[in-house]
Amino acid sequence: MIPNGYWMIDQIPEEMQKKVCFSTFPENKLIGSPETFGWAVVSTYSEKVKKGAVEFLKFRTKLNKEQKEELLNSRTRQEGTLLDDYLKAYTGNPQIVPNYQVKWNSLLQEDVLGECLAELAQGKITEQEFTQAEDESIRQFEEEQ
Repeated sequence: MIPNGYWMIDQIPEEMQKKVCFSTFPENKLIGSPETFGWAVVSTYSEKVKKGAVEFLKFRTKLNKEQKEELLNSRTRQEGTLLDDYLKAYTGNPQIVPNYQVKWNSLLQEDVLGECLAELAQGKITEQEFTQAEDESIRQFEEEQ
């Protein structure tokens, strides 16, 4: 079971997909996507600048909005797929919790979570090896700062 693991859906090997399911966190909670982080229109700017900023944000997010609507509304569903599990959870009125993952260092996100977490799920590495990889990425990141 992968709670809120939508980001892993396309990384799970095909032979494992029937063994893995998607789930919300307890009490129907999902973690918000980092792509919504940091967008704002500053209230102290002139009305002309604010209006332009709003129009730019509409333009900037239009493609993403269209892709999301297409995925949620017109997708040919295949019962029992991970993506369908996610879509059912997402459209089931979950409570969205902000994602603080954007505060994590890039080595942890890209190397450890992007690669080692899949290896852990496949049994290629142990929990101890996964934790060591996390710790090492933190040490390396701190050294580079």
